[in-house]
Amino acid sequence: MPKRKRLGDVLVEACIISQAQLNAALEVQKHHPQLIGQILVEMGWTTEVLVCRAVSELLNIRYVDLSSALISQEVVQLAPEALALQRNILPLFVQDKILYLAMENPLDVDIIQRMEFITGMQVKPLIAPPGQIRDIVRKHYYVDDYVDSMIGNVPREDDVSLVQQEEGEAEGMLDVSEVRKISEGSQVIRLANLIISDGIKKRASDIHLEPGSRYLNVRYRVDGLLTSGIHVPRWLQLPLVSRIKVISGLDIAERRKPQDGRIWVSFAQRKIDLRVSTLPTNFGETVVIRILDTKHSTHDLAALGMSSRSLRLYRSMLRQPQGWILVTGPTGSGKTTTLYASLHAIKDTTKNIMTVEDPIEYQLEGINQVQINPKAGLTFASGLRSILRQDPNVILLGEIRDRETAEIAMQASETGHLVLSTLHTNDAVSTVNRLFSLGISPDLVASNLLVIIAQRLVRKICLYCRKVYTPAPEELEILEHIHVETSELRFYKGQGCAACDHSGYYGQIALYEVLVQNDRIRDAIAQRPTKQALKRLGRLYGMTILLEDGLDKVRQGITTIEEVLRVCPVEPDIAHEALCCPECSAPLDNSKALCSACGYVLHISCRSCHSVLENDWTFCPYCGTQVSASADEFSQYHRAATNREASSLPSDNRQQLSSSSQARPC
Repeated sequence: MPKRKRLGDVLVEACIISQAQLNAALEVQKHHPQLIGQILVEMGWTTEVLVCRAVSELLNIRYVDLSSALISQEVVQLAPEALALQRNILPLFVQDKILYLAMENPLDVDIIQRMEFITGMQVKPLIAPPGQIRDIVRKHYYVDDYVDSMIGNVPREDDVSLVQQEEGEAEGMLDVSEVRKISEGSQVIRLANLIISDGIKKRASDIHLEPGSRYLNVRYRVDGLLTSGIHVPRWLQLPLVSRIKVISGLDIAERRKPQDGRIWVSFAQRKIDLRVSTLPTNFGETVVIRILDTKHSTHDLAALGMSSRSLRLYRSMLRQPQGWILVTGPTGSGKTTTLYASLHAIKDTTKNIMTVEDPIEYQLEGINQVQINPKAGLTFASGLRSILRQDPNVILLGEIRDRETAEIAMQASETGHLVLSTLHTNDAVSTVNRLFSLGISPDLVASNLLVIIAQRLVRKICLYCRKVYTPAPEELEILEHIHVETSELRFYKGQGCAACDHSGYYGQIALYEVLVQNDRIRDAIAQRPTKQALKRLGRLYGMTILLEDGLDKVRQGITTIEEVLRVCPVEPDIAHEALCCPECSAPLDNSKALCSACGYVLHISCRSCHSVLENDWTFCPYCGTQVSASADEFSQYHRAATNREASSLPSDNRQQLSSSSQARPC
């Protein structure tokens, strides 16, 4: 029978240690009875990992690396605390009634038999580095002390506490007494409270719990951008995620499917709604908690960031008895806030205002809000049909997702209802083509659409640390690329302070692009215009594109050029090209009412509020001023029209036309 190799010989053959180092370790072993591997590690000639791998190869026992292991607290506790600490063992998992046990010495038959007697299961030994086993055992059996050392002075549970579900609220909230019973005595509660309270204090819109190979990373979305939080050790991932799932009414045993839940918490004497979403990933479940804090929401249209002209035009559209108002932009651009503020602006006791949403983000007093439930057959389309039988005056539709919903919304706007909704497009004019692609005819779009608002959110400069600064050459180069005159601009930037968490920004404001319908834009839409043609026409009638609104806020010291360029599509050829006369294609000055080349009437402006008016209006609908075209403008247009008409006639008829035109009264 061949003689089995010794551990020292295996290490020498693998060139992990030298023969001289092995001989020295054997001399030490004669005077201090220890395992040879332990002596070699203590003398600094190798590592626990290398020794364990060598033992694994020598004994044909599976090696496990515990540095990224996710181990259930329930499985760890299969080993009595004293036994696990004394003999350095760690139960890893159970499969087919076999307990896989990480051991420092997998040849310890006594401990294997004792664990089989205690658990009633067959035990399969595995080898792991002793230090890794020791650390995990201590953390699991002394979890309270470990969490205390990690989070320090954290708010107690009464600072962030669950709120009993009120009668009539949506299902999915576990009874508080049951939650407390399940989590009684666990410091994981304090860790969960720390994460939630930090998110609320930081004004975060979302909290992300993202599992990784070594840590559960906590991140907060503040003012639209993700910022790093604490790193939770991987072994605490399962109890922490389970705590979040329990209090949000989710199934803690289900880890293979996405789940959605809800939590009501009380913080600083106010009630805050938390929406929880879980999703399985390769390292475990990722959790996103949406924070709906009414303290940081506004229902004041004037505070959202619209220019005075755009706000005045939009308010006039909200006063219309029927029609379709669309707010567009990507997810997280503030569309819902704009719509809620719009409803607040027109809400009164004489109107029945109803909404169909997914989800209902904030509860609005005096407004009937409907949460869609696809599992119960309540979709946006079916909900909208039902609302039309509820005698509404104003309808808010959370999102246009398909052709059916778009058609019903269009029909509602045709039949005496004011409909407000959202759509995902890049800018205002793209919305028109998006409606065409959904199957809405150009005639219906032209006749029923009142206004399209595109928007983005940018961070505001912190007022506590705002300073004037000189932009870097590369920043000025970007501005020159989009044809921005920088010689008279003053640039501001936040230096970073405690108020803004040293980011230089505090809060958000919206950039707006407002396309208001008039007769000429309606005529153009009915002809299926290109995006570029409609954008030129909109700008001719005073539409400010997103980039221009952002640059205006840079001039006011509200935000920075970096923020504007971060969220705004830059199209220098479209955004800053010279406008051309639709009659003669000559370059136009948008501040003029007539084309200087041919005299074509571009628009009439109110002399009081400078709003663009239709040619047949006798009063300005925005300020009530009586409209009277200037004699000079009329005579210019008349002379130009006469010249154009005369030039198209034979030479012998031009004198007759000229004479007749002179006799015509102005």
